[in-house]
Amino acid sequence: MSAKDGGNQEPQQAKREWSLLRLMLVVGGVIAAVGGLIVMVLLLTVRRGEDESGARHVLYLAQAAVALLGVLTIGAAGTVAYRRQKTVEHQSRRDDERAKREADRAHRDRRNDLHRRYQEAATQLGHKEPVIRIAGVYAIEAIANEWAALDDTSQSQRNACIDLLCGYLRSKTGFAKAEDSDELKMTSSEEAVRNEIASVFARNLVDPKEDSKPGAWSDHRFKLNDTHFANAVFRNAHFLAGVTFVRAHFSGSAWFGGVTFSGSAWFEGVTFSGPAQFEDAIFNGDARFNGATFGDFAWLKGVTFSGPAQFEDAIFNGDARFNGATFSGSAWFEGVTFSDPAWFEGATFNGPAWFEGATFSGPAWFEGVTFSDPAWFEDATFSGPAWFGNATFNGDAEFEGAKFSERVGFAKAILPSSSVFRAAIFLLFSGWDQDEQGTQWGLDHATFSGADPEAIFRTSPDSPEAPIMRE
Repeated sequence: MSAKDGGNQEPQQAKREWSLLRLMLVVGGVIAAVGGLIVMVLLLTVRRGEDESGARHVLYLAQAAVALLGVLTIGAAGTVAYRRQKTVEHQSRRDDERAKREADRAHRDRRNDLHRRYQEAATQLGHKEPVIRIAGVYAIEAIANEWAALDDTSQSQRNACIDLLCGYLRSKTGFAKAEDSDELKMTSSEEAVRNEIASVFARNLVDPKEDSKPGAWSDHRFKLNDTHFANAVFRNAHFLAGVTFVRAHFSGSAWFGGVTFSGSAWFEGVTFSGPAQFEDAIFNGDARFNGATFGDFAWLKGVTFSGPAQFEDAIFNGDARFNGATFSGSAWFEGVTFSDPAWFEGATFNGPAWFEGATFSGPAWFEGVTFSDPAWFEDATFSGPAWFGNATFNGDAEFEGAKFSERVGFAKAILPSSSVFRAAIFLLFSGWDQDEQGTQWGLDHATFSGADPEAIFRTSPDSPEAPIMRE
């Protein structure tokens, strides 16, 4: 039925209702007229001498006629009201159905439009001109958020938009061969494109009004394996569903300060060519940096690792700062290489800490560190000074086979009776922990819980278990 036919139904229905009302009024009028005639006849009869009983009959008939007329009037009004209510309800249903059809059509048109725009934006991302690719990045961001706002069933379409941007970062679009080699390198114009993608991610991973709350894309599980970033600033971002940066490459600065990783965060095999800043970041899940390379300084000051933290075989070519970091779970630093100073001052290890085979080429600062569980430094190499002053070892302290090439300081440290230094090598034993007055501070200022230091640091060269001390 057409909209025009539907629109004519209400006037036609109203005409039928008024026809019914007029018919009932005519019938009521006829009844009233007949009743009035009867009353007149009876009154004339009474006047001609009939008795009082006749007058009562007249009165009864008049009352009956009036009552019948009232019933008919009420019935007519009720019928008309009922019919009008049904008409209103019917029209309301028709209006709702029409509105739903229009909404469905608008929703369908909107989805088709978003699909069309997605295809156009994807084409822009493959354009040879960087400025067109950047326009495609912005278009994908807008389309993703429009999909999210459309309905709950469109989240997969939003995720497809995000994954498209992740896929672009995995590509070598905008790369060219270096002049002095066949290696592909990111062009400066391409850096701008990838910086914009990182910015799009960042602003959708934090609430625009309050950076302590997650953003519109925080619930997405980001898969950024094998991606290529230029400069990436994710400050205060929230990754609620986990993120993987396995084998990713950051050619510029990487800023993750204040970021909250609620799920797993995997940075295995990542290359940070520039500075990497994770200060005050929170890792609530599994944190993996195994085999990562930090080409510049790496700041992880104040970081909280609620789950396992794995840095096995990682390489730190610049300053590595873990000052004040908290490791609630296990901490693996086995085979790590610290080429420059490594700072762990004030850090707290609530779980086991493994530094077995680690190499410290520069100074190693562990002053004020608390090890609540065993700490293993077996076969570790300290080429620079190693300071453990005021450190507390509540669990086993294992330094078996460790090599100390420079000054070593355990001043005011607290070590358990089970501490093991057998076969450790101290090349500068006489230079331990000099204070401002030049007084020698060695293990005589460390506290061994329930043990005699001489029982562990036996100076007899005849014992194979004694530490080797060379002047």
